[in-house]
Amino acid sequence: MLCLKVLVVGGPTLDIIVVGGERTVRYGGPSIYASATASLIGLDLDIYVLGVVGWRTVESLRVIRELGGLWRGIYFPWVEGLVFKHVYRGVNRLSSMIGTTTTLAPSRILQVVNEIRPDIVILSPVYGEVALEVPSLLYYNYDKCVFLDIQGIQRKGIASGLLSIVASFIHASDSEAEEIYGTIKSRILETSGYGPIRLIYRGDVNVIGHAVGELEDPTGAGDVFTLLYAYRFCSSSDIVESVEWASRITYSVLPAINDLVKNLSMDSHSLEMDNNE
Repeated sequence: MLCLKVLVVGGPTLDIIVVGGERTVRYGGPSIYASATASLIGLDLDIYVLGVVGWRTVESLRVIRELGGLWRGIYFPWVEGLVFKHVYRGVNRLSSMIGTTTTLAPSRILQVVNEIRPDIVILSPVYGEVALEVPSLLYYNYDKCVFLDIQGIQRKGIASGLLSIVASFIHASDSEAEEIYGTIKSRILETSGYGPIRLIYRGDVNVIGHAVGELEDPTGAGDVFTLLYAYRFCSSSDIVESVEWASRITYSVLPAINDLVKNLSMDSHSLEMDNNE
């Protein structure tokens, strides 16, 4: 198989993670988790990353480079960047955006798509950086696989515009998927990280897989699953087999990915203040 080009649209984050009272600070986000997944597993992929970084997240670009990711994003020194605090209580997560960011212009996304001609586009906004018209624009005008993770759109509170969105697949958590059952016409993959995986399409809901197990720190699981599913599906076109494979690999490699990202993040001076917050 030829090396595939994947464009991940979603900036790196600085994550303050609290699990069972233990606090960890590391970089994350779809750009870093996609790069780490391809690097650790040895997938034959070129990962291009398009997003926004600010003064608190700019050092994450070093982590992306060390993981083999190819940065195509923008640095805005007047914003903090995507800074989050995630507090886990069992399987539940409370996430708060405590940084500042800005929106990527649709023209910039189209420019990068035309420059690199990716085989797979994963639109994974962390906090509403991708305009609502972009998924449909790419789906109808660019003959490749277009995947959308709606988590960042839901976080920003702009889900009311989801009616117009069309993509090859949309990835959503169980709570997010319930909000859009009756509006989205694209196929929706609903995951929870610990339960059944459902395929929702035109009112039909079918269980097509199941999470392999529960992880102590599931941060990044959705980003890893989305990349793996997109890679497998675009190679095989088998929805069920792709879901089973992506779920199994996500469960087995996520702890190692989080350790890798944590170790790479430790060299960044910008994390010092966040460890003291």
